[in-house]
Amino acid sequence: MEYRCKKQAGSYTNTSPIQTNGQKAVFSQDGKRFTLFDPKLAAKADTFLWNNKMLCHITAHGFAQSQFMQPEPSFYAHAPLLAAKAAMAPEPQYFDHHPGRFFYLRDDETGAFFSAPYRPANIPLDKFEFSAGLSDVIWLAEKLGIEARLRFALPL
Repeated sequence: MEYRCKKQAGSYTNTSPIQTNGQKAVFSQDGKRFTLFDPKLAAKADTFLWNNKMLCHITAHGFAQSQFMQPEPSFYAHAPLLAAKAAMAPEPQYFDHHPGRFFYLRDDETGAFFSAPYRPANIPLDKFEFSAGLSDVIWLAEKLGIEARLRFALPL
C-alpha cells in the first residue's frame, strides 16, 4: 500500500485523471475504473481485487479483508463473527472495530483531525474519491488543506 500526504497552500488544483463535471460517481471513458466522489452516496460501495494467490475485498470507507489462497484459503483479516471460513461472504457486515486501512491526519497548528479514507472518524471531507480499478483501489481524502492519497494494489 502506498500513501502520500501533502499540505497545500491556497486553492486546490484537481490532479485527478477523471473530471467530475459535478457528478457524484463516474466510470472512466475506457470503462476500467469507477470513481465515487461522495462517501455517503453508496455507503456499501466496494470492490474485489484478486489474482491466483490473493482475494481482497475493499470498501469505499477503507474496510478490508484479504484471503490468501494457499492449498486451503486462509484469512488475514475478517469480521469478528464471520462463520464461513472457506469462502468470502458477498456482503459482509463491517463493525467499527473491523480491520481496515485507516490513517488519522492532524493539522498541528489547529489540532483538528480527520481520518482517511473516511472511516472511522466519519468527519465530512472537503474532497473525497474512491476509485476502483482492475488491479488497484485509490482513495483521495482532503480536509483542512491536507490531502491524503492512498493506493491499495494487487498485481494481476
